[in-house]
Amino acid sequence: MTPAVSACPALVLCLDVVKDSSHLHRPQRTGKANPMKLLVIDDCPTDQALIRSMLSSACPESDISVAEDAVDLTSEQFTAGYDCVLLDYRLPSTTGLDLLAQARATAVQTPPVIMLSGESDLRLAVEAMKLGSSDFLPKQDLNSALLAEAISNAVRRARAAARPAHRHDPVSIPEPSLHLHDQALRMAVRQHIAGQPQSSGGCGLLVMDTTFTPAYGAPLNDGESTALLRQAEQRLTAALRAGDMVHRIGPGRVAILLAGCATEPAIIAARDRIRRRLMGPYPLTPTRQASARADIGMAVYPANGTNEAELIRHALDSLSEQRCICVTPVAKPSLSH
Repeated sequence: MTPAVSACPALVLCLDVVKDSSHLHRPQRTGKANPMKLLVIDDCPTDQALIRSMLSSACPESDISVAEDAVDLTSEQFTAGYDCVLLDYRLPSTTGLDLLAQARATAVQTPPVIMLSGESDLRLAVEAMKLGSSDFLPKQDLNSALLAEAISNAVRRARAAARPAHRHDPVSIPEPSLHLHDQALRMAVRQHIAGQPQSSGGCGLLVMDTTFTPAYGAPLNDGESTALLRQAEQRLTAALRAGDMVHRIGPGRVAILLAGCATEPAIIAARDRIRRRLMGPYPLTPTRQASARADIGMAVYPANGTNEAELIRHALDSLSEQRCICVTPVAKPSLSH
């Protein structure tokens, strides 16, 4: 049975796709054009109130609803009714990981999911990312700015993944497991391994996500996101050396095959050089700019794998760990589970 979904008094949501609304409180529309629709799945009233308060600051024009227990993320109500879901790890009837696994098993395109947890556990965070969570946020680190960044990036990635890839897109976003079946990437890694001289002792693979956050003002729109990705591509090109190869997986993610990097320290140095080049302000207009975050997963041949599938998997797992590294805590009321 679908749990009751209640509307936040200050921020409202209209679910046009729901046929049986007996379990919903359906408020008036805000009157704004296409407000972002958010769903918080959390059974703790205190946490609900604190998260709503943060969201009202982070996304003031959004419509927010709350469910107190598990929902079917693959049902039409949720695939068509929400732009982003904030999912607590511990729920009365199940866990957030179980919900993600069930949704993934159906292969239905769900709204992007951000998992929240009172447990700052890296293994839990990595598992959530492997199951398709867009981000993992420990509750003790939550604040309005962090939520705004996570939601903006999750929605942008989902929209980019839904569009056909363009030639100029620097990177991809679909779930990590899909990349293992990217035959072009597998072939490129296989050829890269085969092309290394036996005397070199190894080579490196990097998988990189670049995300952007506006310095202030409204969230990034599609045009601004495209412009920022082009700027990032130019910076990445400048950071590469002769012989390095970039494989574009889609909008938002690239795989980088490093030439002439025979040792792990050399591969780490190349990774750090690329990250430094991508950091710094990205101008959008004379009065508006964005900052970039580059998360880079790394795999070293043969230490982390002796074939292309093992190397790609290790690089993706490493990327998931990089994306889950903690954010500086901000003093605030404590959220529970």
